Amino acid sequence: MILTMNSLTKSFEVRSYETDFSKKLKPASFMNYAQYMAEEHAGKLSFGYDNLIENQNVWVLSRIHVVFKEYPLWRDNISLKTWHKGTERLFGVRDFRLKGESGEDMILATSSWLIIDINTRKIQRVDKILSNEDEGVLRENALEESAGKIETPSDCKLLYSRVVAYSDIDVNRHTNNARYVEWATDALFSISGESCEIREMTVNFNSECRLGEKIDICAHKNENNVVIEGRREGTNIFTVLFKTL
Repeated sequence: MILTMNSLTKSFEVRSYETDFSKKLKPASFMNYAQYMAEEHAGKLSFGYDNLIENQNVWVLSRIHVVFKEYPLWRDNISLKTWHKGTERLFGVRDFRLKGESGEDMILATSSWLIIDINTRKIQRVDKILSNEDEGVLRENALEESAGKIETPSDCKLLYSRVVAYSDIDVNRHTNNARYVEWATDALFSISGESCEIREMTVNFNSECRLGEKIDICAHKNENNVVIEGRREGTNIFTVLFKTL
């Protein structure tokens, strides 16, 4: 692990259970890496989970844009760097850069996070915790543009429904962000087949879902772009835009 004032870098070996049938790192596995690194680095900068929970607040991921330039494979040695880019309106912005053993960029990502009250679930002002003038801010871009809002097509078709289960729930008592990505990639491959390869992924996490709730998984495909939406009784829970080969 390499920790500086404004970044954290950690090495990993890709495990078999983090990969798919092609031995490639699954998008949800990258989400797990990113979640771990974000919490570790935020904690080092004194605005991690343990710091926020003292005031009944927690971080939640709101948006992320990921570019898969190349996929790490099972047993590859990789390094992941993360850094805090400051604030943007209600968001705290954090980037990620995953490199291969030879130092080549493999996965680049930018993410936008909200602070919510753990009891009321209301969004809190991020500028009470963070400032663009903080010493820990690093003005470096993995991706220049922040993760954007996805416009859900009106003709998304229902694929199937699923019920939120025990394995989906995290410490914040809602479905973990990596699980949404698992649901979305399951849906993508169900309509595109095993030859599909994800080159970019943008995710909007729009509402929480809890244990026992039924979520409708819907899809819209337009050439190499596929939108997957999760709905609960008509309410948008999440939307994922995949750009594929």
